[in-house]
Amino acid sequence: MHYHFNLWEGAEFIPDREGGDFATFVAARAEAHASLLDIVGDNIRSGRPALDWQLEIADSNGSVIETITFDYFSAQYLKPAPS
Repeated sequence: MHYHFNLWEGAEFIPDREGGDFATFVAARAEAHASLLDIVGDNIRSGRPALDWQLEIADSNGSVIETITFDYFSAQYLKPAPS
């Protein structure tokens, strides 16, 4: 299947015009999470946290299947270290 990872930086929409082919939606979701991790990491390192960013996973027709928000992302990946 062909999927696109469209990015919302606040109110600015950044479309993924090329997209990519993935064997399953699960594989596409894993790549979307990795992409968002890279984006958030780059922004944190440059002093611009991407707190209001969202990444949409859309199918080849442009229909959004899932939206990953920073809140969801931070709850999954940016957990505090155990004490």
